[in-house]
Amino acid sequence: GVSITITSNAFYQTTVEDVAFRKPHFQVWAMSFAMTFCLFFDVKAARMMLTGSWKRLQPLCLAALCDLFGQLFQRIGLLYVDMIVYQVLRGGMLLFTAGFRRTMLGHRTTPTENVGIAVIMAGLALTGMVACYGKQREDREDLGVWWRFFGTVMMLFGNAIISFQTVLEEKLMKTDETPVSPLVLVGMEGLVGVLWTSMFCLPVAQMLPGDEGHGGHEDTVSTVRMLISSSVLQAVTVAYFIAIFAWNIAGMEICRMSSATTRHVLSQVRTAATWLAALVLYYSGLLPQYGEPWQGIESWGKLFGFAILVLG
Repeated sequence: GVSITITSNAFYQTTVEDVAFRKPHFQVWAMSFAMTFCLFFDVKAARMMLTGSWKRLQPLCLAALCDLFGQLFQRIGLLYVDMIVYQVLRGGMLLFTAGFRRTMLGHRTTPTENVGIAVIMAGLALTGMVACYGKQREDREDLGVWWRFFGTVMMLFGNAIISFQTVLEEKLMKTDETPVSPLVLVGMEGLVGVLWTSMFCLPVAQMLPGDEGHGGHEDTVSTVRMLISSSVLQAVTVAYFIAIFAWNIAGMEICRMSSATTRHVLSQVRTAATWLAALVLYYSGLLPQYGEPWQGIESWGKLFGFAILVLG
């Protein structure tokens, strides 16, 4: 999980001929492509699923589209907020997951859990304020409060969609009459994601007006050229593939053995580990462009917001 956040941010901080690789649509396509390989680890079950009824495939396609658009919104949000805010805001998925588990699985929250939800909302509000009004790193472009607010909103939208997806996955793996194996579920989501991004998202992004780097227009031809000409981007892409593959399998197993809520609770450990890794990358001098510095009161605000989320 830490590797996914670090490599997602590394894409945006890597430049080729002074042009930053700010391409969220490519990241979502690469994520889906990596997930597709899970099908090869359970070929028999995958073949049965692909040749089964459309009614059986419908919820898998819905989960895949939720994954695709949720991840896209999150990657667009990462264009405008720093890596630590991005990771802390992901903790808000606990809030959305609790709501979806109640409506989809009939899981009622206890009074204590309701208090926890209120605390999480307070933590999200504080982190959102820090994201919007905190100062940016001196070596990065400051796009202004409104763009950072837009990035925060995109993150929250993405969190809500992915929370719905994880509860749907829990239902498919645990409560249906014929449960879906985690490998097939991840692989099918990846296959649908590759087809959808290749045939729809990337062509539409190619035709959209505007400049690159804002989450709208994205030139696939320049993406390929930059990947071919940069060994750094190639290394980041391979690391991203491996991290996505491993994380999705582990996350599905946790969801199958426990619940979607447990999966998001464990993500709080990912936030702490990501922050530590970002500080090490910056202050060690090895890859400072991929890390994050300690920024005084802004970082204390993020830490306080994270602590409130964990408390909730």
